[in-house]
Amino acid sequence: MFRNFYLSRVVLSLLFHFFFISACLAQQQKDATEVLKKVLLATKNYNSLQYKLEITERINGTLSKQTATTKLTKSPFRIYIHQEYPKKGLEVLYVQGWNGDKAYINPNGFPWFNVSFEPNSSTLRANTHHTVLESGFTYFNGILNHLYIKYKHKVNEMISIEGEETVNNKKCIVLLLKNETNFKVVKYRSETDETIEEYAKKNYVSDHMIKELNTSISDYLENIKGKEINVPNDYASKMMVYVDSETYLPILTKVYDLKGLYEQYNYLFIKVNPEFSKEEFSPNYSEYGF
Repeated sequence: MFRNFYLSRVVLSLLFHFFFISACLAQQQKDATEVLKKVLLATKNYNSLQYKLEITERINGTLSKQTATTKLTKSPFRIYIHQEYPKKGLEVLYVQGWNGDKAYINPNGFPWFNVSFEPNSSTLRANTHHTVLESGFTYFNGILNHLYIKYKHKVNEMISIEGEETVNNKKCIVLLLKNETNFKVVKYRSETDETIEEYAKKNYVSDHMIKELNTSISDYLENIKGKEINVPNDYASKMMVYVDSETYLPILTKVYDLKGLYEQYNYLFIKVNPEFSKEEFSPNYSEYGF
């Protein structure tokens, strides 16, 4: 009798722990989903930003680094970038509807005069994954929102909270988005006039990744109609997002593909909705070197 009583207590204890752990995991998944929703809201509801950005991106197999300070407004889209590394003093100014919708650049060196380029030109994108038009959080919001909608039926299985960390003196929630079981490279053939930039924008994937997967494509604006190319089916296999626990903005984002770290963005000194004068988006502003 005592033996049966002991076994019953063991069974009850195991069942209790099983249901307790299951309940805790379910709550963690619910909390992770709520954090994701708050990130989507925060990365959508801003009008202007000012920040310093440390960029790490894999270019031709090597991790490349850049550091720059940025000012931008969302509508109309205006952006000023001052690079600190690797080309100290390089400036980029883009104002929607101005300069033929081209980026105006002070190279602070050769060729010793200001130049203008289309934001999507390979010249301007030679050593970076993104265009100036993808600066800020709107582009990132689009990717996250697309993944959330695409995998909504199993989003609770894909995201989790991995604890808290202090990043740039900000208390952050570490949000992990696991997509290894879904992420893959597939074949695609376009039946219409289309560029890899247009395909990537439509499907929320990286056009830089597509360009690296297809060495026959020399330019982001090259027509790919009729060509069979390799494309990723999602933006990433995994993301680590360090979310400011006060603003719910992504202070640090690490993006992975099948090879490892693909890109990382570290935001410092973020100001949300600062007021800028009109002159701050003009090449004639006294503090700029155009």
